[in-house]
Amino acid sequence: MASIMNTALFVYIEQYKVLNSICNYLAFAFGLPAIFCLAHKYLDSTNWISKKAARLSYVFYSVHFPIVVVCQYILNMVGSDIILNFFVSIVISYVLTTVLCLLIDKCKCVYALFGLK
Repeated sequence: MASIMNTALFVYIEQYKVLNSICNYLAFAFGLPAIFCLAHKYLDSTNWISKKAARLSYVFYSVHFPIVVVCQYILNMVGSDIILNFFVSIVISYVLTTVLCLLIDKCKCVYALFGLK
């Protein structure tokens, strides 16, 4: 209700700025808990992909930054423009990081280096 009032006051009735601010804050204060409750109800499930991703999340976090830096450095040396450098480095680094994380998951001798059991 606060979000509807906020939208109506912002779009159609401009002279109630204080009431618009109050409705804005109420919509934010009630909207976030509502989103969290809906997410807990409908998005709280696990499957083999989410279990593997949760297990390898620290490895992904540890490995992705050096790969991103190297990709951007190489693309910068090639002479690509900034926007192309950004998007190509995202794609390349994501694929390389995922492949490297899966290789680390297969090689049990490096588990201790990455905090895996």
